[in-house]
Amino acid sequence: MMRSTMCHGGKSQMVVLAGVLELLVPAVARAHELDAIAPAKPAPPAAAPPAAAPPAAQAPSEPSLPVSENPSVEAIPGPETPVEGAGPSPEDGGPPSESTEPAPSTEGVDPQDTPERQQAAALFMKGTEAYELGQYETAAALFEQAWRLAPEPAMLFNLGQAHWRWFDVDPKIDHLRQARTFFQNYDKRMQGTEDYFPAEVNAFIIALNTQIQAEEQKEAERNRPIVSGPTVAELEAKERRELRRAKNLRMATRFNAVGIAFIVVGSLALATGLAGLITRSANKLILENTSGSDDPNTPNISTQEEDERRRNAYLIGGQVAYAGFVSGAVFLPVGIGFRLSGGVIERRELGRRRRSGEDDADLAPPLTDPKPEPQPKNVSFRPGALLTIEF
Repeated sequence: MMRSTMCHGGKSQMVVLAGVLELLVPAVARAHELDAIAPAKPAPPAAAPPAAAPPAAQAPSEPSLPVSENPSVEAIPGPETPVEGAGPSPEDGGPPSESTEPAPSTEGVDPQDTPERQQAAALFMKGTEAYELGQYETAAALFEQAWRLAPEPAMLFNLGQAHWRWFDVDPKIDHLRQARTFFQNYDKRMQGTEDYFPAEVNAFIIALNTQIQAEEQKEAERNRPIVSGPTVAELEAKERRELRRAKNLRMATRFNAVGIAFIVVGSLALATGLAGLITRSANKLILENTSGSDDPNTPNISTQEEDERRRNAYLIGGQVAYAGFVSGAVFLPVGIGFRLSGGVIERRELGRRRRSGEDDADLAPPLTDPKPEPQPKNVSFRPGALLTIEF
């Protein structure tokens, strides 16, 4: 009977020992891990001895385990027996031990994460919001402040976009020029970097150059001086002067034609009179030579018919000469007078035209209009989205 009791007690002790080992092994492993992670700390000052605890209420009796009679087996506390000097572990819901707090690590901290860059990031976010709301002037100012704090090349691209959009709200050519400058500087800074394709930026610069050229032409047209034309009264007076001048010129042309005609007729009349005079003189000379002198003793070598014919020619030549000279004396002065009158009128009208500042070019047909300058084509590229910057 006593042997069976001892066997039963040995089995119970083995079960308790196995349960305690299952609890202690994870706790010991956890303690080793915490000791390896936590840095060494100076030992805390010795605490004052705790006051004597009041006597606890007597707990209900529990069945005690049988004690082995073997002196080589030591008594092992049960699973509910607290270990001296050990508090509740974090796994049991207790407060973590001071030795388990991880030390602050400096790994992963960006050396460029300065207050200036943080402020630049805040300004960039505000500028992006203003850009999306159409407040391009505010967006340009915020982007410029962010650039001064953190000169990121992408900020130049965003400044170009903001100024280009600003032109749509405030159409000043300076916005286009500033946008072109920002894009050019962005292209210079990004040359030679990886993952940069300058085709889009170059297209923006070409579009801006075309738009600037068109705006400069418009500005030149607006600044061109406007010459005010004559009034209606001045135009009517000028038209009356032109009509009177044209009438006088037509009259001068007629006077010149009549004068020339009279001069020609007078000249022919004088020529006829001169011819008649020559005929009269020739017939007189022949009559004197053939008829003889007044002396009756001189013989007459011509017949009576010839003598009569020469005498008639002598009389007709004298009449023709007289008529020609008289007609020439009449027609020539009249023709000269008409010609002089026409010349005077024509010279006077032409002199008035020159004195009034007009010249003959006014009467010439108008020249064809010069070929208009080619206008720039419509710009196909327009400002778009901003670039994202990571600070």
